[in-house]
Amino acid sequence: MVYVILSCAQILVVGLGLCVACGWDLRLLGLRGPAVAWVVGSLAVAAVVFVAGLLECLVAARAVVGLSSVLLGMLIVIRPVWRARLPRLGIRRTDLACTTVLVIVGAWLVSGWVYQSDYPLTGDESRIWAARAAVAQETGGFGVSYEALLDPELQRVGHPDYPPLNPLLQLWVMLGADGDPGNLTRLPIFLFDLAALFFLVGLLGVRTRGWLGVLVAVGPFLTMWYGSPTASSDRLVALGALMVMDCAAFPLGLALMVCAKHEGAALAVVLVLALGITRAVGRSDDASRWKRIAQGYLVAGVLLAGIWGWNAACGLSNDVVTSGLLTRLVEDGPARAGPLIESLWEDFLVAPAVSALLLLLAVAASILRPSSMRHPDVLLPACFALGGSLAFCLVFLATPHGFQWHWDTAGPRVFSQLTLVTALWFGCVIDGAGSLRPRVR
Repeated sequence: MVYVILSCAQILVVGLGLCVACGWDLRLLGLRGPAVAWVVGSLAVAAVVFVAGLLECLVAARAVVGLSSVLLGMLIVIRPVWRARLPRLGIRRTDLACTTVLVIVGAWLVSGWVYQSDYPLTGDESRIWAARAAVAQETGGFGVSYEALLDPELQRVGHPDYPPLNPLLQLWVMLGADGDPGNLTRLPIFLFDLAALFFLVGLLGVRTRGWLGVLVAVGPFLTMWYGSPTASSDRLVALGALMVMDCAAFPLGLALMVCAKHEGAALAVVLVLALGITRAVGRSDDASRWKRIAQGYLVAGVLLAGIWGWNAACGLSNDVVTSGLLTRLVEDGPARAGPLIESLWEDFLVAPAVSALLLLLAVAASILRPSSMRHPDVLLPACFALGGSLAFCLVFLATPHGFQWHWDTAGPRVFSQLTLVTALWFGCVIDGAGSLRPRVR
């Protein structure tokens, strides 16, 4: 367990060091600062592991990251300018209630991880994420032997075309273990839940006024996230989707989305439409944000090109995308519409274990306060959550698999990628952010 904690600590130190070295003042982000540092560190460590894997020298990743974390940590200690950019650790009296709630829910999450530490690796977690990491460790990198074991006929790895961030972080933990780390490789993925909690509470803290927004924020973590014992990449997409709602973290959130799952790329397209609607309808001064938005899509485009190029080089493809979505949507969609609506209602919208009731509440609150929908802080997450839900519905209508099997396997889990954005939408509406608070930069 010690080496797992050390591996995660190195990710955080690298993230903090890179942020402050690049001049990013994490103090100004409040509770969002630690989440930003964690995502930056995760992407950086995953990149080092990937390059070391390409060179088929995975042990070099431990050396590079280890030395980098020590160097960055020392520089933070000895450079006052860098220390001044770190997230604030002090608690103001006005933030005491918010901080208390955050600590309690954070402890709830951690207790859940400890309880679930012996939960077996099963299903997609075992066949996709953990399997890819185990195969890379077995073959010593991402060379010819690794590519050979991705052959679907061998059934060693399911969906080897998926973006690599999750298995790279699990591989990072495996590289530091003396033996088989077992289920402990989940910890870096679980920590994205804690990062998401910080980011959502922090964002609602500056866009709303007090307790109500905070209570809305913690809802999903007391149900859906705590009740998910597997280290799936859906929680990574959920955090990325939340981060793109904040201009300061937009490029980072978009990069996290596309590196986590294919759904992240689909949601990036939905986000373009949501931004367009917000620009056209909302009382928005979005002109100053377009540079940051363009930077985000440039970075995401480069990352997607790399992922798709790697898949093409290895002869990998996705069964849903290559099966003719439009044709199946026309041929099979009408017959599946009824079962989809029924499943959405029973297994997602009114199922408390997935917190999707927030979507119904957000829609109802927006209808009762229509003027709030003209404010970008409300309109953007609303358009994104509704547009993303519609996009996912179309995929399930056009799936090449049996509808019920695909829904039971992935339905509520995939839709949960939008739950944190929905919580942001609902919190801003009910707290009056649409008419009472200025935009947060």
